[in-house]
Amino acid sequence: MTMQLKKQRLLVIGGTSGFGMAIARQALQEGADVHIIGHTAAHVTAAITQLGPSDHLTGTALDAQNLAQLKTFFAAQPAFDHVVSMLGGAMGGGFLDNSIAAIRQTVEDKFFANLQVAQLASHHLNQHGSLIFTSGAGGRPDNASGAIIGNQAINTMVVGLAVE
Repeated sequence: MTMQLKKQRLLVIGGTSGFGMAIARQALQEGADVHIIGHTAAHVTAAITQLGPSDHLTGTALDAQNLAQLKTFFAAQPAFDHVVSMLGGAMGGGFLDNSIAAIRQTVEDKFFANLQVAQLASHHLNQHGSLIFTSGAGGRPDNASGAIIGNQAINTMVVGLAVE
């Protein structure tokens, strides 16, 4: 079964580059109204220019890991049909050659930032809407320690969210 996006409202957090921009582009081609979030106004403007200005494309610059900024954003928006989060980054190195602080920050950026998005966005979804989170599959515990933990936590969160 294919998701129908025509006339659907889609939010792509991290939609100004990479996979996020590719998702935004494809959703626009499918007839969705797309809103992208990027970290800076320059990133948002560049992405909108690259995607081709459209009446179906809007964007906002904000720190998607900042609770106050996310709350303000969602409060000012009509509900979305789908929210896609590309939050999180990569991490090199294993458990022994990284500091606890670096590993903790990577888990914070990957898992807790997405959990925060889930908690907020779930109250701003239309009926039958979806929350979509990305996690990486690359690396091994000895060369991507914090990222592996964050990715596994996201996968576990998604299982729990599906039940809730």
